[in-house]
Amino acid sequence: MDFVVADFFDKYPEFVGKFTDNKIDYEFETAKEISTAIWSLYLGDDKRQRIQYLALAHALQLILVPVSGVVTSANQGSVSASFDYYDKTVAGAYWKQTNYGRQLWQYRRAVGTIRYVK
Repeated sequence: MDFVVADFFDKYPEFVGKFTDNKIDYEFETAKEISTAIWSLYLGDDKRQRIQYLALAHALQLILVPVSGVVTSANQGSVSASFDYYDKTVAGAYWKQTNYGRQLWQYRRAVGTIRYVK
């Protein structure tokens, strides 16, 4: 399965113009390695692509907004915010930092198990 940046942008238009194609390609290679490491190679191409795209979107979102998670409290004076991405596992906490990672984490229930890869 070949990666086509335009196809990714079609599914995730929020990243258009925020990264060069080279950066997207580079980050996709990491997403591909992660998806291969955490899921069986026996997944169909459609499921594998969904996993890879979610992993890529998760990585790109973390680059854009390095502090993320579900906002549990916020203040305006002197700016303060608290984020929650708690999970019983380190892997869950990592994936729950972005909406894309949370989707990936939930998707694993329908497809199979996931491991934390660092």
